[in-house]
Amino acid sequence: PIHSYRVLDGRILPTSYLDYRLGESFFRDAHHYFSLLTRNAESYSEVAKRLGDRVVLTEEEMYQTVNRIAKRDYNLNLATRLPPKAKIEIAKKMHFDYNASNSQIQRLLKLDMNLVRELFPLQERQ
Repeated sequence: PIHSYRVLDGRILPTSYLDYRLGESFFRDAHHYFSLLTRNAESYSEVAKRLGDRVVLTEEEMYQTVNRIAKRDYNLNLATRLPPKAKIEIAKKMHFDYNASNSQIQRLLKLDMNLVRELFPLQERQ
């Protein structure tokens, strides 16, 4: 059948071919949608980086991410059981990829705070 499309600035509007009401019915609210869309913190971080936004994870999301990295890269379920060199590598990922604070890094990896401050000295001044 021939459809009439709504056009704006020479482009067909998505409302011409998408059923937004049906799509919205799958989610309770915007938070539920975003939560399901970015099911894990690593996906959320990638989306935030692409949008030029700052990655900020909750403590629970950071904990899950750190342990997921430990499992994926070192085949250990808990990051706190990693050898010191591996913990430092994960600390760098936490700091540079996920904007973790020094205190988060220290808590989640059970590292000495003096070591964390040596790794990321400017973090303390922010």
